[in-house]
Amino acid sequence: MRISTGMKSRRKKVLVLDGNNRAALAVIEGLHKAGHIVDVASYTLFCKAFFHSGVRRRLTYHFESPEAFKESLLAILIKGEYSVVIPLTDRTSFLLLTYKDDFSKLTTITPLVSIQAFSGAYDKRNTIALCRKYKVPIPITILGSDADADKKLHALRLPVVVKRVSSQGGLGMKMLETHDEVKRFIKTVKHIERFLFQEKCEKKEKTNVALIMDQMHRVIASIVFREPRTYPILSGPSACVETTSDDEALDTAKRLMKMMKWVGIAHLEFHRDENGNLSLMEINPRFWASLRVALAVGINLPDLLVRVATGMEQESNNTYEKGIKLRYLPSEIRWFFSSPDRFKHADFFKFIDRKTKYVLLQARQPWLPLGFLIELFFNWPRYVKNRISGRT
Repeated sequence: MRISTGMKSRRKKVLVLDGNNRAALAVIEGLHKAGHIVDVASYTLFCKAFFHSGVRRRLTYHFESPEAFKESLLAILIKGEYSVVIPLTDRTSFLLLTYKDDFSKLTTITPLVSIQAFSGAYDKRNTIALCRKYKVPIPITILGSDADADKKLHALRLPVVVKRVSSQGGLGMKMLETHDEVKRFIKTVKHIERFLFQEKCEKKEKTNVALIMDQMHRVIASIVFREPRTYPILSGPSACVETTSDDEALDTAKRLMKMMKWVGIAHLEFHRDENGNLSLMEINPRFWASLRVALAVGINLPDLLVRVATGMEQESNNTYEKGIKLRYLPSEIRWFFSSPDRFKHADFFKFIDRKTKYVLLQARQPWLPLGFLIELFFNWPRYVKNRISGRT
């Protein structure tokens, strides 16, 4: 890609962490389109993002312990002279904020908020407290840390959804259908305070709002999209998303994040029930798996994040085409063989369409599918372990 003189003056050197995360591909794409120099780091050599042509250098860091992570990343930062570091998982974000004083001597780290503000979104207990404080609707919820939580659970309408208070991609989520299952879960789990219990929301629609806020807590770009398919079906990341509009969800998201004095990226998940009532399910203080749908409609959130982080001028962008779909075929295929509603989704079989984009299938990135297969082959044991343990 040829870089104009004006673009050169604005280009930054950016380090993207968690290269094994699905969102890494879209972050690299957005940064590369904007003319930035992109290096990618991961805890593993077998990483699909390493196969993206927009990456200049491919690096690894240690993740055996927080201290090992800090030392290995500091070594990378000293050599790299990066303007901005962008993490893509909650765990890595939390570590960056924990050692912010060390890292900030060498670069600007994201998230752009304090560790306390980040925890308000990262930890679902804090999110629930904020929603109750600011009167944002949420499902009926019992925290495992509540006094007499086991007694309160009997008042919940079955089935009950169990979630870890801090997890990513639906890891660790369970569905309890009977009171006996609830009792068994409480008796067998070691740390009940690490879980919360919610009445299952009979969702008619799963709506997502993603936005970015500047240093003055003003929204400079936003997008709303729905998730017609996810895998795992109950709680997993998106298999297919489609841009849409929902003024109530968007206004609620803006109001909550402004009250939190947020800066940077935020992704909020809402459910709307059969009666049209909206409930906030969670806040993700980072880029999300289906980020590429924003790029497909001309909203370059990775570039905007770099601009906010470095104090560059930002242009507001809140208009986009509705009905643009993004599909992640590995999850789409698994959804098809798992869902009893597989033949009710006629659009599943429309693979070639102007409004349909893909995460892995990109004309200018022919090596991404191979990168995905290599990553899957070498990291499968780690993936299975994380799904079982509920780690992020």
